[in-house]
Amino acid sequence: MEELKNNNVFHLEIEVYNSRYGDLIERDNFFNDVYSTLEKAVAEGKNWLDKRLQDIYQNSDYCTKEKDTLTLQDMLDDEIISYCFKVTELDPVYAESFEVPDMEYKCKDLAPTHIIYYYNLQGDLERRYFEYLSPKGGYGYIIQRYQTDDENAQNKFKIGDFVTVIDENKKIDQVFVVATVPIRNDPYKLFENVYTLATITDRDRFEFYHDYHERKIRKYEGTIQEDSPLMLLKKIYTKEIEISQDVWDKIQENKILLNTYPSFRDIEELN
Repeated sequence: MEELKNNNVFHLEIEVYNSRYGDLIERDNFFNDVYSTLEKAVAEGKNWLDKRLQDIYQNSDYCTKEKDTLTLQDMLDDEIISYCFKVTELDPVYAESFEVPDMEYKCKDLAPTHIIYYYNLQGDLERRYFEYLSPKGGYGYIIQRYQTDDENAQNKFKIGDFVTVIDENKKIDQVFVVATVPIRNDPYKLFENVYTLATITDRDRFEFYHDYHERKIRKYEGTIQEDSPLMLLKKIYTKEIEISQDVWDKIQENKILLNTYPSFRDIEELN
């Protein structure tokens, strides 16, 4: 990854929230300051947050010697108390002069204006956001990085793989084809561990599904029939079948439906 630091400053922000009505967090619930290094900002933030939470706990009704009382960790686990601990890294001169490109994805060729680091109570980094913010307001692009993301590791999936999407809230039976994979070890682009997926819907229409993080998809363990439109889609992405740009455009625009008339079986170069 390209070097991002220049004359950067580090803006620490911490907020503490109380989910219940009361006076536990009526005062001193917000802290912010600017530091010359990330390490200093994190250390100061960790110390402030630890002292503030201990103060809140000591003044709460839960701080007793009774066996069934709640501990500070219990209050955090039950979300009676919650917090946001983040540090924003930026070069003020660069951020103030940044111009968002005409196409948002081109931001990945540039250094971000802001890097947002989120930490837990122990000061351990949980995730990062690379943001491209216009000084006129709004943003051009945001890249999210988890601590488990490793740009030096191999891609978990390859182009043409059949996968399904993991969703904790609902069951998704749709099968997708991996269309693009993350670009790793490219010094000119910020690594983003997401895959572009494509599929054929129940209405036989081509459809893109963008930016699924690696941990949100898994390999499909079932069998795809050889004459399935999904198999055709796989062969197109893996270049087992070469087609003209005109035909590919028509497929993506659903002028050629991949299971009904006019279908790929009526297109000579798809057979």
